[in-house]
Amino acid sequence: MPKLGCACGYIFDLSDIPCKDEYLIISDKRMMEAIEVYDNNPSTNGEEMYYLIREEEKRLYICPQCSRIYVEDKNDPNIFHPYISEELLYSKGVKYDL
Repeated sequence: MPKLGCACGYIFDLSDIPCKDEYLIISDKRMMEAIEVYDNNPSTNGEEMYYLIREEEKRLYICPQCSRIYVEDKNDPNIFHPYISEELLYSKGVKYDL
């Protein structure tokens, strides 16, 4: 059963489809290309559109406990990079200057 662990201890269960914690990111350019394909051929079926849009997607997970965001690596779909909000850092006493 595929899982992804958050630094706060939350475990993302990736076996559910659709996954309640997963978001898909696609570029605006890719979305416009998909719309153009459909505009030029309205009989394009849903499966074709699905794969066209998802061809360049990246997965994103948002932790429901601490709000960390995990973004899929651009080269390896098995690696996720964590991001944390400044607000959460400040609440934990982390201070830094930009």
